[in-house]
Amino acid sequence: MHETVTASREIFAFGPYRLNVTEKLLERDGAPVLLGSRAFDLLVALVEDAGVVVTKRDLIARVWGTTAIEEVGLRVHIANLRKALGDGNGVRYIINVAGRGYCFVAPLSQSKPSAPSTPRRTAIEPGRRLPPQLIGMVGREGSVRRISQEVQAHRFVTIIGPGGIGKTAVAVSVSHALSEEFPGAVYFVDLASVIDPGLVLGTLVSALGVAIQSGDPLSGLLAFLRDRHALLLLDNCEHVIDAAASVAEAIFKEASEVCIIATSREPLRVEGERVHRLLPLACPSAGAELTITDALQFPAVRLFVERALAADSSFSVTDTDAPTVSLICRMLDGIALAIELAAAKVITYGVEGLADLIDDRLGLLTNGKRTAPSRHQTLQSLLDWSYDLLPSFEQRVLCRLSRFSARFTLNAARAVAAENDANLPSIASVLSNLVSKSLVSSEVVGKGIRYRLLDTMREYASVKLRANDDPNIVARRHALYLSELLENEPNAPNSQDERWLILSEYLGDVRAALEWSFSEHGDISIAMVLARRAVRLFHELSLLSECNRWAERAISLMGDEDRGTVSEMELQAARAHALMFTEGNFEEVRLAFMNALVLAERLNDARYEMRLNAGLHMFSLRTSDFHGAHRYAQRCASIAERIPDRVATDIANAMLSVSCHLSGDQANAQRHCKAALSSPALHHRSHAIHFGFDLANRARICLSRELWLCGFLDQAATVAKASIREAAELEHPVTLCIALIWTTPVFLWVGNLDAAEENIEWFVQHSERHNLAAYRGVGLGLKGELAIRRGDVDRGVRLLGESLSSSHAGRYNMTTTVFASALAEGLALSGRTAEALHTVELQISQIREKGNLLYMPDLLRIKGDIRGRLPSQESHAERALLQAMDLARRQQALSFGLRSANSLARLYRRTGRSAEIAPLLKPIYDGFTEGFSSVDLVQAKQLLRECR
Repeated sequence: MHETVTASREIFAFGPYRLNVTEKLLERDGAPVLLGSRAFDLLVALVEDAGVVVTKRDLIARVWGTTAIEEVGLRVHIANLRKALGDGNGVRYIINVAGRGYCFVAPLSQSKPSAPSTPRRTAIEPGRRLPPQLIGMVGREGSVRRISQEVQAHRFVTIIGPGGIGKTAVAVSVSHALSEEFPGAVYFVDLASVIDPGLVLGTLVSALGVAIQSGDPLSGLLAFLRDRHALLLLDNCEHVIDAAASVAEAIFKEASEVCIIATSREPLRVEGERVHRLLPLACPSAGAELTITDALQFPAVRLFVERALAADSSFSVTDTDAPTVSLICRMLDGIALAIELAAAKVITYGVEGLADLIDDRLGLLTNGKRTAPSRHQTLQSLLDWSYDLLPSFEQRVLCRLSRFSARFTLNAARAVAAENDANLPSIASVLSNLVSKSLVSSEVVGKGIRYRLLDTMREYASVKLRANDDPNIVARRHALYLSELLENEPNAPNSQDERWLILSEYLGDVRAALEWSFSEHGDISIAMVLARRAVRLFHELSLLSECNRWAERAISLMGDEDRGTVSEMELQAARAHALMFTEGNFEEVRLAFMNALVLAERLNDARYEMRLNAGLHMFSLRTSDFHGAHRYAQRCASIAERIPDRVATDIANAMLSVSCHLSGDQANAQRHCKAALSSPALHHRSHAIHFGFDLANRARICLSRELWLCGFLDQAATVAKASIREAAELEHPVTLCIALIWTTPVFLWVGNLDAAEENIEWFVQHSERHNLAAYRGVGLGLKGELAIRRGDVDRGVRLLGESLSSSHAGRYNMTTTVFASALAEGLALSGRTAEALHTVELQISQIREKGNLLYMPDLLRIKGDIRGRLPSQESHAERALLQAMDLARRQQALSFGLRSANSLARLYRRTGRSAEIAPLLKPIYDGFTEGFSSVDLVQAKQLLRECR
């Protein structure tokens, strides 16, 4: 190992990157690159020993210390690091040295830091969407410090206080302060846009990016969080407090490494909660004679002056102004939002004028009711005052903008707030005025500007809208805008990640628009169109329960004019796909697909015909109807000829490769597989996960298995590893699980049991974390098959029995034949020959019925092996093994043929026919050109040596 680089030589440069170890900063062409702390430490470890292979054990020790972590976890972090560096896109930085570790291979230069630099906080990982930390937050440093300590000590803190006092700002600051304690695992969940308490859980699941494919999303969420060290910020809980409290309490109890920060106007009142009441900013007391320097020691005054200066850089405050500014802050009860709103008016009225206006406008609080005012009432009065100062058109625009539940664009504001086309140009000016008056906030997002009403202002403006305008007209414009947006937006972004972020911004507004459209005050014609377009959004974001809910509601309210239309077809299709993942592989799902397919065929919509046939292909595979799956794949190929789009042909080829592979037609399977993989179109992520998993990755998995069958054993293992690595980098749970399920047999087949075990453990942990309940039986089956190959036969038989029972209950039968075959071998090894023979005979009959002939040669081999153990059954055993060899030859499955030949050679040896072994075995052995360390070739070589 190279000597660790000292602080004087801790800047490294490679390619477009500059790595500053001291500042924990990686830059690309001068711009910071966002990395989690583990990925950063891995990069430092590799760079410091550039050109040297660093073992996996050393890397784990250097980055994780004494914390236990599996090599699988290291591999995932390396994959994420490579992805962040763009490794593999024409340049290599980190390579994997098989069986040893990793090596940094890019040209590297070192230099000394030019000057001490300001320490930078480690960035939050992309995708968590934690709002930026407020610059210049005043008077809350102590609260941030105390809450941070409470979170670390007690795990669950709720920040309470009235609207506008700064709960969210403090919570976000605490999250940033703790971000290094939770690298890459700080999650911001804004509940402000959630109208229905029943959607709290779904919003949290969506924010965490968890793939839930079961009817119990809470269990799935808890499974995802149970072994994670994470920080959740649940913001704006008060209007859905019961639902938020229930979820927060469950997480606190079940996920012991998860910390929670909640903001609310009242405590959640659940187990484990610590309450931190955010008090008003301190103000000078009445009658105190203070200079402005003295007054600025109080946070409320300091906030007022800073915000006034931000509104008008020429603003100045003197000792004479100190009593008046102190009075304003006291009359606003030290509420941050109220002070900020007031300070923005100094440019118009001056300090004395502002004080006179506040005293006049808040007369109700000083001269009316004698009871002590609540902070909310004080803020309400200030908002009344701010609202009354606006011109009438700005008032109307502000109220109409309250229809948006979250951020919105200028175009959105124009669509909802403009009264007619003549008003459209003025909306931009009005928005600018509202931002300058602190009634609307703005921020740069990507290449555009997003606007948002502060929560309290949105609530206030919504009340004014109902009192002074027709809220149904505004709601109608809002729904029409969203409907148009959902129709046009899907074709806009090129990046799937960008698309996801854009779509997720619409969720709250889409939900609100759907609720209004289907209400008694709504418009059913708008509702039908909006629902059809919204279910695409819910499907895209894996919110399948909502997708199913709105599809069913729209279908139930369809009139005769809507029946048989494109609208019904799309809604039926969305319902079918949602049902398959949320309800399971039951007959209702198949009927839903068929109903939608009938409409697509009647409307001659080739793209939907293909989508629905592809859905039926998936359903058929999951229910082990392999004949049916092949028919649907063939239909997709025929339909693709009518679609002028290469992607359609690639999708059909990907499905055909799987169907041909499972039916035993390896020549055509390879042909379709290579055709699908040869096109770059299928690799565009917006197409890739169209039906719940990555089609290109599925085709590559299929190729690895076909390579093994055809005798290219080393290539098969290489492609299998690449498929797993690619699936991990996609960060799509179902795709990774599929890759691990279908490539693990390759490692079992070649006898690399360590690699198989590593992948099985990874699969089990990953599927449990994401609550992919259908895969529980698969995990048991893979463990059972591995146990038998390691010689632990009794445990393997037990696990395989549990696996088959679990898969049957969930109607997930894709792997039944594989695990039943392994069970038969295990039963035979344990002396339960009759049970073993019954099991294999049953599978042979079912294969003929269902069509997964791929496994027939191996089942015939197992049957021959079992019969060969029985007295006077040698001729039956030989017949079965010869049938297995013949079928393997016709399927071009050289590896299955070798297995059967090995079994027959052992039978010949036991029955005194050793002279027949070489003529039987050598031609098949000579057909291999690689993989001679694999278990079957080693056995064949030994048998040939013994017969000589």
